[in-house]
Amino acid sequence: MALNGVILQMVQSRTNCGGALLVCGDDTASDGRPSRHRQFGGLGKPAPVLFGLMSIALFSSLGLPGLNGFVGEFLIFRGVFPLAWVAATVSILGLLVTAAVILTVIQKVFTGPVPEHCAGFPDLHHNERMALIR
Repeated sequence: MALNGVILQMVQSRTNCGGALLVCGDDTASDGRPSRHRQFGGLGKPAPVLFGLMSIALFSSLGLPGLNGFVGEFLIFRGVFPLAWVAATVSILGLLVTAAVILTVIQKVFTGPVPEHCAGFPDLHHNERMALIR
């Protein structure tokens, strides 16, 4: 059961990470300097579709029930707990750290006041929406 969960988790993880990287792109500018990604904030207002799709992708990576990441994580823990319950219990700390990081990203990037340089931030175009939905 755990092995099936691991395989399923690998497939869904690549799907979620691919979608997130498609939206976020590279974190450095062409000259090697950090990009403006670290200066984002409040993007939920000018780009609500981006906010919604990224939230789904991030919560799916977390393994929220009802999304594609849940089944793999459930199978992994269901199969591992009888074999190595101590290691499985310790690995739950990884889930807690992941939840903290994902919620911090959502808070810093999508909520709060919109900075001046982000006021004209465009929402996803039709082609970008279709690429992420697929």
